[in-house]
Amino acid sequence: MIQSNQSMAMERPDIKKLERYRWVVWTILALMYIFVTFHRMATGVVKAELQEAFGIGAAQFANIGSMYFYAYFIMQIPSGILADKIGPRKTVTWFSLLAAAGSVIFGLAPTLAIAYLGRFMVGIGVSVVFICLIKIQSRWFYSKNFALMVGFVGLAANSGALLAQTPLVYATSLLGWRMTFVVLGVMMLFFAALTKAF
Repeated sequence: MIQSNQSMAMERPDIKKLERYRWVVWTILALMYIFVTFHRMATGVVKAELQEAFGIGAAQFANIGSMYFYAYFIMQIPSGILADKIGPRKTVTWFSLLAAAGSVIFGLAPTLAIAYLGRFMVGIGVSVVFICLIKIQSRWFYSKNFALMVGFVGLAANSGALLAQTPLVYATSLLGWRMTFVVLGVMMLFFAALTKAF
């Protein structure tokens, strides 16, 4: 009986440590999810700059936005398979690197075709984050709190959408649209490193 109580006392700190750790991992992925909705909305805010930079009309501009959604659509089933096979952390890490590279390529694109490629890479890269975030929640959080956690995911998504409005306008007026997307790519590299580290 005494030995059992001692083992329980030893387990409690480990449980508390694990509970803190799960919040760290979840928060990093939730911050990554902000980039997902940010990139989804961002091109609409810099429409005039993109049309001027590439000399394009409404149809070509719509294609820039569509590249993200084509890629996102293609990756929905593979995202789940990857999260199951190699795990959420590795999946988000590697695909975030792809999204970061895509954002930089888009920001530096000399031609419309390269801009399409950059946006497609961003769409592929960010497409895995939501599935992996839900996978983490289902594994590490109590089922009774699942709906609450999904609500927090929605909060992260809406934060990204908000940042892609007035804050993005200020950023592009200060840095220009190209450098803004390059900086976004660098920020995603940082969060990819955090995901790998934890």
